[in-house]
Amino acid sequence: GVPGGTKAAALPAGVGVKISSPDAERPLLNESEGTVEMWVKDTRQYTDLRNRSLVRCGDLHLYRRICVGTYLYIAGDGHQTGFVLPQGRWCHLAATWRPSPKGGTEVAIYADGVRIETTYNRHINPDGGWAGPELIVPASHAGLFVDELRVSDIARYDGNFEVPAAPF
Repeated sequence: GVPGGTKAAALPAGVGVKISSPDAERPLLNESEGTVEMWVKDTRQYTDLRNRSLVRCGDLHLYRRICVGTYLYIAGDGHQTGFVLPQGRWCHLAATWRPSPKGGTEVAIYADGVRIETTYNRHINPDGGWAGPELIVPASHAGLFVDELRVSDIARYDGNFEVPAAPF
């Protein structure tokens, strides 16, 4: 089970999930600010060299980059961290974006409530129109589990935070 006492509904390898806008055109994400968060469990070996998308929506892409780290890309601009998911245990993973006081967009990735500071490109300048009408949890390789996905139209976190203990 995952923290909060629920059980993970694992998708079989090769099966994904797609959530579409009711009118098939309206973007599902707020381009100004937002949060994508979930519980993730990676049971694969660190040396597994396959990239794994966790969530995609239009030109937003949150993924595990081989055995190098966790990345958030928005409209071609990338925020890269050296954080590799812990093996064999549930981890709360959150990605946020918001207007930056420096101009453009400030992005952050959090693991178990702690902002990951080993980063590249924290301030990005994505072109408008990047949010798509579909949110996709792509078909996966065996051994990577995602549970309790929550998408918000606000940046829920600004600095370290208490990890949610109850289901969303």
